[in-house]
This record gives sequence, C-alpha cells and structure tokens, in this order.
Amino acid sequence: MNYIQDEKAFFSLLRAGLWGIFPDPALFVSFTEMRWQALLILAQKQSVLGLIFDGVSRLPKELMPSQQLLLRLYSFSEQIRKSNVKIIAVAQEVCSWFEEAGLEPIILKGMSVGAFYSEPDLRQPGDIDLFFHRDYEKVVEIVQRRGISVELDTNHDKFWYQGILIELHSQPFRPLYPIPDLDLSPIWQETAIGRFRVLNIKANALLLLLHPAKHFMKEGLGLRQICDWAVFLKCNTGKSEISEALKEMERQGATRFVVSLLAILVRYLGVECKDIEKYILDERLMNRMLQLVLNRGNFGFEGKRFRNSSDWYRYYWGLWKYIWKSYSFWPVYFWQIMPQRVFKRFKFIIQGKTIATN
Repeated sequence: MNYIQDEKAFFSLLRAGLWGIFPDPALFVSFTEMRWQALLILAQKQSVLGLIFDGVSRLPKELMPSQQLLLRLYSFSEQIRKSNVKIIAVAQEVCSWFEEAGLEPIILKGMSVGAFYSEPDLRQPGDIDLFFHRDYEKVVEIVQRRGISVELDTNHDKFWYQGILIELHSQPFRPLYPIPDLDLSPIWQETAIGRFRVLNIKANALLLLLHPAKHFMKEGLGLRQICDWAVFLKCNTGKSEISEALKEMERQGATRFVVSLLAILVRYLGVECKDIEKYILDERLMNRMLQLVLNRGNFGFEGKRFRNSSDWYRYYWGLWKYIWKSYSFWPVYFWQIMPQRVFKRFKFIIQGKTIATN
C-alpha cells in the first residue's frame, strides 16, 4: 500500500466498522482495483476483515470495490459470523461444565470485549480463554472426566473441543512486578450474545494492556487487539479503574507502550476519552509503533512464513530486527525476558528440534 495516501482510507473504513459510522467517501473516489486489493490484504493480515467489510458496506455503491472483490469480502465476513456463533455456543457449553461443579469460569481477552463492538459478530474470533480465580486444581480433572485430553503446560493448560482451542488459566496475566492487593474478582456481563463472567474493570484493563504489550515486544501486535482496547476504553472512559490501570502500567515500566497505544486510538481510531490527554506525548513514537503494527501483522503474521521452513534463519533474522525496533517501547521487559528466550531458541537450534514460538 501507499501508506501516505491509503492509510486514511483504510482507517476510515476501520473506524466505520468499529463505531457504526459512515466512512469518508471522498477518500475512495478513483480508488483503483489494485489499491482495493492492497487494502484488503492489509485487513486480512491484521485480522480485521469483518470490520472493514462493515465499513465498505456503508460506502455509496459507485465507490465500492469490484463485484468480485466485494463477493470475496462478503464470503470472509460470513465465515467470521459463523465462527462467532460457534465459538459463543462452545463457550457457553464449556462454562456450564464448570458451573455445574461449583466453579466460576471467567471469560478473558477478546470474548470479554466482543459485545462492545458496533457489530459484535464481525469481530474475528480466536480461541477461548478461561480464568479461574479459585479452585483451579479441580479444573483439568473436570475436563478429563469427559474423555477430553488436556495438554498441561507451565503457562496455561489447553484442550480442543469441537475444533476450537480452549486455554485454561490459573492467573489472567503475569506482570513483571507483583501488583499488591490486586482484585481479580469477576463481574457479570450481560450482552446480546450471552451472559458471561468477566474480570472487573481494572483487572480487565490490565489484561488488555499487558497481553498485547508482551506480544508487541515478542513478535508483533495486530490491529485486532488494538481495536479490542479501543472499544473497551470507549465503553469505560472516565472511570477511575482505567486511570489506576494506566498508572500500574507505568509502574511496570511500559509507559512508552501505553503512550503510543493511546495516541493511535485517538489519532487513527477516533476514540474520545477523558483524562488521557496527558499520556499522548510523542508523535514520533506513535508513528513508529503504527508502522511496526502495520508491517508485522497480527501476532507477527508477516514474519512467520519462514518459521518452520528450510529458510528458518530468515524468520530469526526478521524477528531480531523487529525486536531491535520495538525494544525502546518497554526496555525493562526486554532485559528481563529476552535472555531466557535467546537461550531457549539457541537450545532448539542446537538440538535440531522443530522451531516454535511462545
């Protein structure tokens, strides 16, 4: 894409899909087929095709892409809708297993904010993340009693059910520094797609900041996660829990990441929030983060092409170049985590094992 000219068109469509508004039609006058193709490729790489489809559907007919591209985009959006229907049904069923045993499953990450979207069923879903704030020692056994194999791991346990990955968490996130008196109690969220337990506002805000911050530092971050934070922040703007979460992120050493993320929300996604102007300080950092996000793709999509191929060294070379550019957004995380990661990767290479990432 020609980012100078076409970024405006892309983000106009994305904002339209996020907030249920109309994109700026002037941006699409004489928009060529090649430019449309590049825009849709970017949307796919960022896992926001559903939102872009919603934006495109709000354009005047004469400014829409060709019938062929429009049908492809419609087909993708219908797949996303069907995936959301299935994942919600599976989440409700799996949660009922634990409810029957007296546990309190808490929905994490994307599903906890999906209902805040203008069109919730157009948010591209991933897996199901469940957190248990008590009695986690019973969780795996409940799943295994149903004849389902559970893969145990130090980070989180996981299993597949009806083709959907479900991750089980004994803690919702791992901060660099312990957070005193952190309240992880759940609240009920009534939505058009169901009734689920989610984390309270402050804890959820920390999760929606820490999780993408770590992905950004390790391999790459996509616009899908940034949109999740945008709708969550807009829904909770002005609440004291948001300010408390932002202050905690500063204590965790991630001020530059937070500053840049908030600037992208305001400048590119049209979020109007109270009391965050003081965080939007550095245009240069914001632009650097945005280009890293656009170039790298959702969870490092662009760099993973070579991960398990004979050209694996290209994956590592691209990864280290990326990490060098992202280092300054959270330096303390880099120095705490990267030595362990380098040793682990070196061990994999020496042993000749399949290359994988966390």
